[in-house]
Amino acid sequence: MGQKTRDEAADLLRQVLTLLLGVPVDGTTQGAATLRREVGALSALAESAIRSGAISAPLQACFAAATAAGATQPAMGRVRAAVQALSPTSRPARVVRALAIRFCLVEEARFIAATTFASQDDANATLAAMNAAFSAAQDEAAGTPTNAIYRALVALHAAVTRDLTERARLLPRRVVYAFAEALPALTLANRFYADAERADELRDGNRAFHPLFLPLQVQALTA
Repeated sequence: MGQKTRDEAADLLRQVLTLLLGVPVDGTTQGAATLRREVGALSALAESAIRSGAISAPLQACFAAATAAGATQPAMGRVRAAVQALSPTSRPARVVRALAIRFCLVEEARFIAATTFASQDDANATLAAMNAAFSAAQDEAAGTPTNAIYRALVALHAAVTRDLTERARLLPRRVVYAFAEALPALTLANRFYADAERADELRDGNRAFHPLFLPLQVQALTA
């Protein structure tokens, strides 16, 4: 492996690590400190890790640390999108890019499994986004010398799809009601659900500036 090739792979690895540092919601926690320590250690040894091929385990540890530090599925999705936008030319750099994308998908699958969705629409939107993400990763893995990675991605994709599909089936739908005048959230909570305590849900779900004046078109759950 030439120096130029090694430098490109190490530079891409450091870009991935920098992206991971941005995912914790609170950078002052112990988890965030652990993430910085893991990232710093791998960044310092990037060239030697590339040279020896010992990238997978320490990079996966960095992704796990990001999750433990309070990362969210949308934040990890942004990391994945940023990594996908990179266009490395050498094979080692492409390997690092593919590894990072796969580790993003693994962590996103964990987040999704622990997420409580409010509606079918929310679950289906997540499923559509993950289908696109997995399809891109599977297409890339299909061209690798070993198909073990491809099979693992297909299996994880199937598990995420099955989980979201089964849970979406049990969730209420989000529908839109049109009114001639702005009505209070409390009034509509009683009308839709016979439950005044869900007024805040309507206000927040419709991004109303004031609970007394919801938009003329109101989104609400069917149950």
